[in-house]
Amino acid sequence: MSPGVAIRPDKGGSFLIEGYFHTIGLPPAEAKRIAEKFAAFFKDSGVLHYTDTEISYTLKMASSNGFDKEKFEKLLKYMLGYMGGVYNDVSEAALEAYKQKLLNQAEQQDRETARAREAARAKGLNEGFSLTLTGDITVIQIMRAFTESYPYLTVSFFLLKDARQADKTKGATAVIPADTPLGKIRTFRGNGTVCIYGKSTPQDIEKEFREKSGLVVKVSLHEKGSKLMSYIAEGKLYKTCIYDLNQLLEGSGDHQRISLP
Repeated sequence: MSPGVAIRPDKGGSFLIEGYFHTIGLPPAEAKRIAEKFAAFFKDSGVLHYTDTEISYTLKMASSNGFDKEKFEKLLKYMLGYMGGVYNDVSEAALEAYKQKLLNQAEQQDRETARAREAARAKGLNEGFSLTLTGDITVIQIMRAFTESYPYLTVSFFLLKDARQADKTKGATAVIPADTPLGKIRTFRGNGTVCIYGKSTPQDIEKEFREKSGLVVKVSLHEKGSKLMSYIAEGKLYKTCIYDLNQLLEGSGDHQRISLP
């Protein structure tokens, strides 16, 4: 907020003395209230002008006999005195307007961030990849292909009896060794293709592998840069899409910090 006094010559040797306040944009009702309060201080007739960023009141010093220094100084003091009457009002209003501007900017930034996040999620849900399964592909190759797209998730392979035991106890059980070729797994029915998308859930993926290839897999939480894994048992996370699961794990930075079913 910047107050000031402007002095400029007028016709016939007269002078115009304008007291003004320049400020950041004020709410229209507040600018009107302060402007009218400013004008009400003056007994001399003048011209009030205001916008959301400027308030001014202009007085005229008529001088038919040339410049009257004493009268000029008196009028200048008169103007400056009445400017002080609304200085605090303008200052407080400008501060509140500034705070509101910052708040609006923060809210706008939040909205833009949310829109960008929603757009990224919509894209991520529909992005996917296909895995062509053949007998000579190993378990670790599939795990790596999965983790390339979802760094905090992977898939674990089980024998059917071990998978049933895992579901029953919701605890750790034997997984098929990572160097095992698919052709060496008894349930593997031969070549096939599975499709995985960001919108796929662990439940969807397990069904996809079982129906397309006979393989029994479970989606596991995978701590990036570690060999630690925690397979997802049936529950809330089991029906959550893998894009959201990966984002959740990325945000926590540790698969132990999210609630498992």
